[in-house]
Amino acid sequence: MNGWFLVVSVLVAGCGKSAKPSHDANAAPPATAIAARSLDASVVIDAAVKATTDAGAVATRSKVLEVVVSGRVACARRADGRVRCWGSPWDGRGLPVVAAAVEISDLTTAVAIDLGSDQTLSVVTDGGGVRRGKLDLRGTTTLAELDGIEDVVAVRAYGDVPVVLTRTGNVFTPASPSPILTNAIALRRSANGTITGLHRDGRVSWFDGRVREVAKLTDATSLFGDRCAERRTGAKVCWTKGRLTPWVGATNIIDRAHGAQFHCDLTSAGVACGGRILDLPARPVAIAAGWRSACAVLDDGEVACWGSNDGGQLGDGTLLDRSKPILVPGLTTPSPPPPSDGRAQVQQATIAMDWSGLPAACKRPGTIGGLTTVVSGYAYPSRAGTTVWLADFALEPDGYAASLLPVRGTQRALEIALSHGRRPIDRGRYAERGPRRAKLTVHVAETSPEVADRVDLVVELVDKDWICGQLLAVDGAAQRQPFAARVHKTTR
Repeated sequence: MNGWFLVVSVLVAGCGKSAKPSHDANAAPPATAIAARSLDASVVIDAAVKATTDAGAVATRSKVLEVVVSGRVACARRADGRVRCWGSPWDGRGLPVVAAAVEISDLTTAVAIDLGSDQTLSVVTDGGGVRRGKLDLRGTTTLAELDGIEDVVAVRAYGDVPVVLTRTGNVFTPASPSPILTNAIALRRSANGTITGLHRDGRVSWFDGRVREVAKLTDATSLFGDRCAERRTGAKVCWTKGRLTPWVGATNIIDRAHGAQFHCDLTSAGVACGGRILDLPARPVAIAAGWRSACAVLDDGEVACWGSNDGGQLGDGTLLDRSKPILVPGLTTPSPPPPSDGRAQVQQATIAMDWSGLPAACKRPGTIGGLTTVVSGYAYPSRAGTTVWLADFALEPDGYAASLLPVRGTQRALEIALSHGRRPIDRGRYAERGPRRAKLTVHVAETSPEVADRVDLVVELVDKDWICGQLLAVDGAAQRQPFAARVHKTTR
């Protein structure tokens, strides 16, 4: 199971023919005392049989109550039972992208949703049934009713298999003739794909092909983060392969969402990524994370997202990366926003870089190798040398990534690999041959990267923050153009 799927959790096991879950008239009543941390985490059975966020009473029927993310696709569930989705299940390189939210037709009764690993949408309806189908954001998404499943209050996807939690606390898959778990009140999928279930009596079970209990944990009241729980005493613990260890993160943690090599925390002070509290327009009540992006449900019913946007996964109608959260438009309006593939907004770089602090000896580039305006340049040092990227860089919710995502839309990007044997990059001329080497790769959207015949590059300044100088040749054409690149500093 890939760890970059949403940090929402389910259980799955068993095989055989579909069977209707049985409901024992003498079963213990649904638990109402334990509240869910957030909808992208634990789901708790409540008296209203509605999965809700911590935002409290719903002020309007158009408010978003839940957001789920898988890879580069996200969906939001509204209080009126409607669902709107956006993004791309592909890598964002020349393939269909839906950069603005579209409404899933013929769906007005959703009370819980989840996305599977192949962008299969599973929906619990207000009648207790389950509908499921593959998302088609450019066409019509067809959701089929799953036979033999009823009285469901929550659904979580394990891979592409829906796993359901019934009012009586039984956990089923469509193929399981008997419950996987009984007396369950919460389900969660961890970052590594293991599945956790919280029982009414405070026990915790985990699943990685077979069901086992977490030893010495019998007083859990809620699940959060990656295989973590809060105890009746208020203490927080986590486990690996059943071994308990104390929680070592923020003491005011509410939930944690994991993406690709990053995590963001929902705390009582707000959402923290990479140690910094994000500036959100309202109080966050739930978080979810995808490949290189994250989203938060706000207490005013809106959704804000940030990070990489190569597949339109931020839902703002563009393919522009966002280092600061941006509201997803059209989620609470009567009609969804106009369709957009995001390409009109992408000409060169995905985001305008902060050029403040550029040394006087450096000149900000204007035109390089067919890039009419270079608005970002980053240098990534490594043991093998330094790679300079112009007009693109990868952005994760907690900082810049050490490698680029594919260019998008009409974009071009230049990748210049510099090496000086085993020595650090210093001032001097770098060429195709010689002790100081330079190799240019031109990245163009919708095509494969092209390695240029020749590039000569003169490094005129190197310090802890900047590398800058001049390019003397690009694609064999004699040119003399300034370049400047900010040295990448990881926040992790």
